Amino acid sequence: MNVAAVSGFIIAAVVAVIAIFILVAVALVLVRIALALLLAMAAGGIIAAISSIWIDDAWPLVFMGASILLAFPAIGWMFRDSSLKAARAPANTAPKVVLPPEPAGDTELIAAWEKANSLAPGYALRLMAARESCAQLLNRSELSSLDMALIEGAQMIRTHVPDVVAHNGEAIADSVGEEQNLARLALVEDLETIARIAQARLARRKEAGRDGLATLRAHLSARSTE
Repeated sequence: MNVAAVSGFIIAAVVAVIAIFILVAVALVLVRIALALLLAMAAGGIIAAISSIWIDDAWPLVFMGASILLAFPAIGWMFRDSSLKAARAPANTAPKVVLPPEPAGDTELIAAWEKANSLAPGYALRLMAARESCAQLLNRSELSSLDMALIEGAQMIRTHVPDVVAHNGEAIADSVGEEQNLARLALVEDLETIARIAQARLARRKEAGRDGLATLRAHLSARSTE
């Protein structure tokens, strides 16, 4: 037996198997539809028999109408397991990746915030609020290379946050019980103090920007009347 004959036999066998699977699937679908129609006709016959008690010669019309009306919900009921499986199937979506709010190069600062979360897991919301406040100043300073107030604030955050986390981490490790809980709270409060400083600098920067914009608009308005 040559190679061509073997290849032809394998292809024919694969096609035959696929055809059998298709025929079986179609047959199962047709069987379900047939059962659904039989159920609808049986229910229609019952309804027609009951209605014939009050209405003479109405049996054929009631039987046909009831069977047709009941056929669709019966077919839907027969295929209910397929719809339930589709509804229960988990969505094939990629997990959401949460990126740090700080600039990408602040690896030491990012690590410090992550360590703070591990040291005080019960204060996750307060730590996230403080972190976002500091990140706002850091990202703003990236866009304002000549604003010394923002640059100094960013340097303060990059220096003090890791130091605060490191020193408070030692205090937490050296304490137990209620004293340890107080040490965790002290860590959170120290970081919140840094965050308030950052927010104050941002507020001053925002106010100065509004004043500068108001001055510019007044100047343009005066020039427009000349």
